[in-house]
Amino acid sequence: MSTKKKDSDICPRCGKPVDEHEAGRCLDAWFAEVVMGWVRLGCCPLYGSLWDDEAIFNAMENGGFTHRRPCGCTGIVPKASTSITAAWEGLDQFRRFSFHRGTFFWCAITLPSGRIADALEAPTAPLAIVRACLKAKLAEKEADDELS
Repeated sequence: MSTKKKDSDICPRCGKPVDEHEAGRCLDAWFAEVVMGWVRLGCCPLYGSLWDDEAIFNAMENGGFTHRRPCGCTGIVPKASTSITAAWEGLDQFRRFSFHRGTFFWCAITLPSGRIADALEAPTAPLAIVRACLKAKLAEKEADDELS
């Protein structure tokens, strides 16, 4: 049985759904914006658009600032999809979550409404956490949009 993906669950850069998105700089940037509240600053004059490919992300890491954090300072997007430390910061945005390791890692987050966002699994812990955090924040936003 296949389920239709919601537009909000699709990456705005590459068009991949949250639960199928591989670890990498594209997912890291989406996580920084949606979960951590960072704001994209724009383009780098040397390398062009920040979202073109992995090479541009790597170039930006060697001296470019890519996003503004909610506190106002700027910084390079953390590698949340491959770093457990950076991924765990996303879980700090939520009061309740479950994390389990079996054949795969999976993470489920309880939304403020009490509903559990989809439990997402991945081959690594950071990827499972990033996917679950994204899915939960997108679900929260969708719920807020329905109320307004």
